[in-house]
Amino acid sequence: NEVKLKNAVTVVLAPVEQQSVAIQIKVKGTVLPKQTIVVRPQFGAVIKSVHIKEGQFVKRGDKLFTLDTRDREANLAKSNAQLLKTKAELAIALRNFQRQQALFRKNFISQAMLDVARNQVELLQNQLKFDQATIQADRVSLSYGEIYAPISGRTGSITLFPGSLVQPETSQLVSIMQLDPIQVSFVLPESELRLLQQSPTSNQINATVRFGSSDSDKLEGEIVFIDNAIDTASGTIHVKAEFANEDRKLWPGMFVEVILIKQRISD
Repeated sequence: NEVKLKNAVTVVLAPVEQQSVAIQIKVKGTVLPKQTIVVRPQFGAVIKSVHIKEGQFVKRGDKLFTLDTRDREANLAKSNAQLLKTKAELAIALRNFQRQQALFRKNFISQAMLDVARNQVELLQNQLKFDQATIQADRVSLSYGEIYAPISGRTGSITLFPGSLVQPETSQLVSIMQLDPIQVSFVLPESELRLLQQSPTSNQINATVRFGSSDSDKLEGEIVFIDNAIDTASGTIHVKAEFANEDRKLWPGMFVEVILIKQRISD
């Protein structure tokens, strides 16, 4: 009896349950930033201040760089002075035109002389509009001296520092990658095109991305892009899925596994 007990095999019983089974498609994908912005200056100038560090996470509207704008401040001051001069000349021209109207009603001057006074007023009124537009343009140009982050994301390397001369055509101040939300790019065989077309809108197709061995190393997202043509060379179609990435578990350049539910077999 003792020998029989030592060789006994334990059998564990469990109730049988019926449930639906999902048929999955698993493909490899590459993590991409949703967008990458290259920040460049709007005009040639010397960098006055750098307000960020390399690899820093910035929010939209954060100040990145300050440029030396003393020449544009001088232009704005000159435009303001010109506006005051035009206003003074217009005031004189209006008073002169009023006097000329009074003299014309008394037949002391000709119609031609009245027309000259009227034309002078109209000329200065147009000059006033031009001066106001010039001031507005100078203010816009001056505002380019403060460079702010156009999107939220992570900054790249910075190779320009205070004292560096920058130009719009050649100088890249910094690049910013948007990491939340983030996208994963992958391809599917053309035979799976019907899966992508199963919904009127592509963003109703769910996708799961797995980036580690643990069950927690996965994120749920949705397909946001399906290419408009199949690659005839490979017989595949390019697809992108988007995922919330607040914890920055996904990083641009990572290789991940994308899982799509092709079909569910009911119990």
